[in-house]
Amino acid sequence: MTTIINVKIMRLAHLLFLSGMVAGLTMASPSLATSTPNGTKSSATEAVKSTINDLIQVLDDETLKQPEQAKERQHEIEKIIKHRVDYEEMARRALGAHWFTISHRDQHEFVDLFVQLLRDTFVGRITEHSDEEVVFLGGTS
Repeated sequence: MTTIINVKIMRLAHLLFLSGMVAGLTMASPSLATSTPNGTKSSATEAVKSTINDLIQVLDDETLKQPEQAKERQHEIEKIIKHRVDYEEMARRALGAHWFTISHRDQHEFVDLFVQLLRDTFVGRITEHSDEEVVFLGGTS
């Protein structure tokens, strides 16, 4: 019984992490509430929903769940996130006022390292997702 409860808690924690990460990226990246592929405007809530649904589709793909497909699965996850996130803007905000005191070369290097840190930290956690359902409660457009 305790094992089942622990597994459910871990699944809930992973789902909350996934939702929180996408929501956090949404707030940190002004490019999220922009035009959709068909040219219409989307709200931040719609962008988060779309991104999470795209991620879940990749995570639930039985072919990509195979161990030999781990790199491809990671690549697909990165592609979804990269489409929605302005990494340079996030890196600039993370560095704050110091961003303006370093050279363009150092800024570029910082962005590269920042992206690597995010990728290594978050993609590994996202891939732990397993059969959770996401329910969006309210939200403003």
